Amino acid sequence: MRSAALVLVVVVVVVIAAGHNDVVDARAAYATRSVADLADLRALPGTTIRFLLNVAGDGLGRDVQVPVIVVRGAQQGPRVCLSAAMHGDEVTGVGVLFRLVERVEPGHLHGTLIIMPVLNPDGFRLRRRGNAYGKDLNRAFASPPVQASLYAQRLLEALSRLGVTHHVDLHTASKGYTNAFYARVDMRSPASTRVAFDLAPDIVVNNTGPANSFRRAATAMGIAAVTVEMGGPDRVHARLVPVAGRAVDRLLTSMGMLSPGNAPNGTAAQTYTCGSSAWVYSRHGGLVRVFPGVNTRVRQGQILAEVRDLFGAVVDRHHAEHDAVVIGKVTELPCPEACRMIHLGRLL
Repeated sequence: MRSAALVLVVVVVVVIAAGHNDVVDARAAYATRSVADLADLRALPGTTIRFLLNVAGDGLGRDVQVPVIVVRGAQQGPRVCLSAAMHGDEVTGVGVLFRLVERVEPGHLHGTLIIMPVLNPDGFRLRRRGNAYGKDLNRAFASPPVQASLYAQRLLEALSRLGVTHHVDLHTASKGYTNAFYARVDMRSPASTRVAFDLAPDIVVNNTGPANSFRRAATAMGIAAVTVEMGGPDRVHARLVPVAGRAVDRLLTSMGMLSPGNAPNGTAAQTYTCGSSAWVYSRHGGLVRVFPGVNTRVRQGQILAEVRDLFGAVVDRHHAEHDAVVIGKVTELPCPEACRMIHLGRLL
């Protein structure tokens, strides 16, 4: 009798352990789809599906595959795409999106989330900004899409076939820089502007975006599109992952996709609104020190940065020409002449 009870306990423990095992086989094969297949995508209400999207062929004839997670809510609603790692070394957004997938319950969702955590898999694998050929993918888009590079054209086509209504693209600063948690948006688009402010970041900057950027092309397609920046490259910023996660929750709640009971506690202490922004460039090369931190107000005449030569002598100082907020700054000390030092937003 005692041995039978022991066997029963062992069986129960094994069953409980198996029920809580959330580790999947890394060798498991995910389904693959072409962009043309997306029009026939079938996801039952209240379910999540995962697949690899064949975007384009590389120089060896292999498919470059973008992971896609579609979370279809039990109720109808907006179709929101959230993406990250367009630049392969900008990885904090990947952590944000993984956490989002873990905590969103499809049965409680109104609408559909289309999550693309790694838009540039080759750059992600190589831990660099560009793709396998060194191309900046966020300068490969165009409107109309047929004028974009093939890779960019197919990503835009994927958004169209999936019926995306809103798009939030997560980035960080490039190497040697760090950014505040801020959003860039073309304020001529009321729908895009609402997305930016519903996120409640520290700063919102009016910016149309480069001519061949993902956001500008998506906006031209009628999608409410926003770029979100945070921190620097090459690592997942543990402090910023929950900050950005709460911002995404605020957005989804304001759109009616999540119930108010799922809304995060608290918002940004203050959101600065900037009508424009510009970089301050060094006039001399040397060792640069930028004094104010990101998301800091500066006043006209306040010292921003100083440059020292290799003997430690100060060769130049920069002062604020107007009241502003610090959006981003250089973090590496050696800085050549005409180096971007500090990114200032002109407050409205």
